[in-house]
Amino acid sequence: MTFLLGQQTPGADELYDIVVLEPVPPIWPTVFWSILGVLILAAIGVAIWYYLKRSEQTGGDSSVAKVKSRFLEIEKNRIEYAPNQFTLAISDALKDYLSEKFNDPVRFETSEEFLKRTSDTKSKLPAPARDLLRLFLSETDELKFGNKGGGDAKLIGLLLQADNVVNVCERESAKKEAS
Repeated sequence: MTFLLGQQTPGADELYDIVVLEPVPPIWPTVFWSILGVLILAAIGVAIWYYLKRSEQTGGDSSVAKVKSRFLEIEKNRIEYAPNQFTLAISDALKDYLSEKFNDPVRFETSEEFLKRTSDTKSKLPAPARDLLRLFLSETDELKFGNKGGGDAKLIGLLLQADNVVNVCERESAKKEAS
């Protein structure tokens, strides 16, 4: 029973001090506080994961802010782009916006497939924006594949058309939400 008292039994020829015998402290408080600490750390981990997942779902910036910043970046770097690369960059930015905003598969379709689909069925894309987008897509296809050199003014005009499509989409979405 001496192992529970926390001291060793002295040998026959050893001298030892008289020590007040105390029981070994129980292990249960240590186990309790360890489990509680692990649970608190797990809760903090879950809270961080939930916060990151939630901010990822909201996307941080709105889709409008993303596309507008991409348009500005494309406009600033327009000297570095060839005309067909410039139109492709604008088209990609606009398609990413439409995919994110309206959950539209325009990103994975050709212009012809998109125009056919939006004329056949009801799209989530607002009707005024569809008309502007139809015009935009036909002009970008001319520049991308027709090898027409429209000059800088024509390219900036395409950028303004794409910006106009975004503005119309946002205006129509705001009207729909207000109703």
